[in-house]
Amino acid sequence: MHLWCMRLRTDRIYMLQEFCRRVGLRATDTDISGLIDGLARCHSTSAGKPAARGPDFQQEAGLADALLHPQDRAYSVPQLFDFLEKGGLRFSDG
Repeated sequence: MHLWCMRLRTDRIYMLQEFCRRVGLRATDTDISGLIDGLARCHSTSAGKPAARGPDFQQEAGLADALLHPQDRAYSVPQLFDFLEKGGLRFSDG
């Protein structure tokens, strides 16, 4: 299992992901096009700022992966350790 950690205002990313889930957006050409249009209209607001700067938001495939990926899940640190413990896993030193 690979863990990828980033610190790029993930709170905004997760907010946008949750919005996409709640309104039922999927990784279809029509939904991606509408999402791009919507983000372009609100790029100056705090919610839309990741779209203006993040490299994943510069291409349709990256945008779909960042916001519409059905298996993306955020974990808090305690949740991560609980997940590892329940699975009989642990971090290794090397």
